[in-house]
Amino acid sequence: MAEGDKGETLTQQLAELLSAGRTAEAAQLLAVSHPVDAAATLEDLPEEMRQTAFALLSDERAGEVLDEADDEVASELVSALTTERASDIVEEMPSDEAADLLADLPEERAEELLSAMEADDAARARELLQYDETSAGGQMASEFVAVPEDLTVGEVTERLRELIPKAEFAYYVYVVDAEGHLRGVTSLRELLTAEPQQPVSEMMRRDLIWVSPEVDQEEAARVVARYDLLAVPVLAADGRMVGMITVDDVAEVMEEEAEEDVHQMWGAEVGGGKSLREAPLKALLSRTPSLAAGLAAGLVGAALVRMYDEVLAPQLIVALLVPLLLLVTGATSSQATSSVARATLPLVADPAEPWRSVSREMKVAVVLSAIAGACALAAAAIWGGPLAVAWAIGIATALATAAASMVGWLAPLVWARLGGQGTAAAWFARATADVAALVVYFAAAAYLLTRGVGAVQG
Repeated sequence: MAEGDKGETLTQQLAELLSAGRTAEAAQLLAVSHPVDAAATLEDLPEEMRQTAFALLSDERAGEVLDEADDEVASELVSALTTERASDIVEEMPSDEAADLLADLPEERAEELLSAMEADDAARARELLQYDETSAGGQMASEFVAVPEDLTVGEVTERLRELIPKAEFAYYVYVVDAEGHLRGVTSLRELLTAEPQQPVSEMMRRDLIWVSPEVDQEEAARVVARYDLLAVPVLAADGRMVGMITVDDVAEVMEEEAEEDVHQMWGAEVGGGKSLREAPLKALLSRTPSLAAGLAAGLVGAALVRMYDEVLAPQLIVALLVPLLLLVTGATSSQATSSVARATLPLVADPAEPWRSVSREMKVAVVLSAIAGACALAAAAIWGGPLAVAWAIGIATALATAAASMVGWLAPLVWARLGGQGTAAAWFARATADVAALVVYFAAAAYLLTRGVGAVQG
């Protein structure tokens, strides 16, 4: 069964059970569903029915579902509960997810829940709430496995029985001193294969990779990707370990950045799914820049045709091939933009990758330009134009394709240097590439027809 069909069937089943008042069966259906599926099912239900279904879940299960739900839906569900029930559910969530949820709530409601939570849970959430949500501190979880550096492997293994159930991620075991400063790290596999009497300080790795709470979440994600880690510790200014960012946190960051790039590429509102429900006027305003760029490129193209009409009018074939030219140059510039833009993304570990992409795209552009020029030459010759005109069109097309490709790979580099994402201005790059292609095409064709390949008379 396809994933979409599965979700639709689950939603229908749950709605039918709730409508029939069979709440026990509805609760069981949600209990045996994966949290991702349960969250998607609740999102598809009408608001009142969604709140009824969510109230049937246990505190632990409700926390898992909130972790997977859309931010707006999660806030709505928590707001509909009593303070006591909502605080019990938030306590069951990992500290980073709980802090994210509380940050999305109205300040007064968030404070109510924090006041009703257990002191330790509330303290962890408050500590995370002080960081910007796009920083490493805003992404980290404060539940990690840390052991004193003066223990033996056997003592650490024994202590893990108590620590692991409370941790969000337990593959890495961090070794700290009495003040909580990070001294080293080991793994469960290394502990299980070491001699029990060996001091953990002798077997731990001291070449630590870490980030500070204030660093941007994208930089933290880049560190995890660059060093192929499952988690990276977060250290305060004095070296104390205050949290960790896991690979699933990195995956969420990558998903958010990819969604933002796609939305910006097409002129849509960015907002974690909110753009799918944005008002028509807001959608229109957010997409106006791309339309304006397209109109500007079209007007410039028309002006160019007007500028060269006296020279090119006797050779109608030159103008007839403009639509083909724009299709070819549009495709080549977009491909170049996409290739180089991916290499400029903050999550790409190697800073040299953008320049490798440019080098590759330059070689590809040479071949594509030659192919495009040859095809245009052949088309002009087949359609009955003089051979000199066909050659002029072929050369002009090759040069225009090369110019469009150059704009395509330059645009992401310029935008990245300005601090933005290359894909964020893809529509601008496309419009600029079209204008550049038309300028080069008409200028080259006019020059070649009047001076280059022989003065050709109509």
